[in-house]
Amino acid sequence: MEEDIARLLSVTETTPCDVILLPELIGSNASVHAYENAICELALKLRCYVVGGSHYMQTGNKTVNRGIVANPGGGVVAAYEKLNPYGPELEQNVAFGRASDVFHIGELTCKVCICADLWVSDTFLPRRSDIDLVFVPSFSISQRSRPEKAQALWRHMTVARAYEIGAYVCVSDWDPNCAFNGLNAAGVAGLATPIPEGEHFFEPIGAKNTALFELDFRKLEAFREHKRSRGFRAGAEFRLQ
Repeated sequence: MEEDIARLLSVTETTPCDVILLPELIGSNASVHAYENAICELALKLRCYVVGGSHYMQTGNKTVNRGIVANPGGGVVAAYEKLNPYGPELEQNVAFGRASDVFHIGELTCKVCICADLWVSDTFLPRRSDIDLVFVPSFSISQRSRPEKAQALWRHMTVARAYEIGAYVCVSDWDPNCAFNGLNAAGVAGLATPIPEGEHFFEPIGAKNTALFELDFRKLEAFREHKRSRGFRAGAEFRLQ
């Protein structure tokens, strides 16, 4: 696990305001103790927040896809589970996880959705119009020989969620050369924003191991205030007459 993290990261300098997002199953089948120690030690070493991807946690006779968030001091500030096991996970009897609440980084409200959970609208019920950041640790898989269609679908979904919620949506994923149960990853890592500087609402990291994104939350709040002034409310209820 430590070797995988070191290979993925080319981070040389961080601050307590930075957040590193690791991909789904970076911890594989590591024990809770080994997984949490690795994530907390990484956060302490880099002095930043780490959204620790996930690992398979054994609890009783169940396996749950689960992860933690560590703060710059090396403490655990949140835990989350995958609500919707997907594809090969169902064949392996990975259990449905429990819903996790939002957590906070300073004044920012954050939520983690593991991979396929982003695609299920119930993940965001009750809707939270105050979410600033959505973190998506992913091990995307594609049944096709090439990843382009899966990448396009993920771009559309992340941008739709970003605009709907009024938040940044950050995705960490594996390279298409990596495989899970014989199915290759699609390589969908990147950032979706409802307020692009140019024409593109999604910026992929491409072939790079890591990418740095600067987020402007004052601009994000101005965007949300503009939506509210026009009557656009995330999670608004409509009654059919």
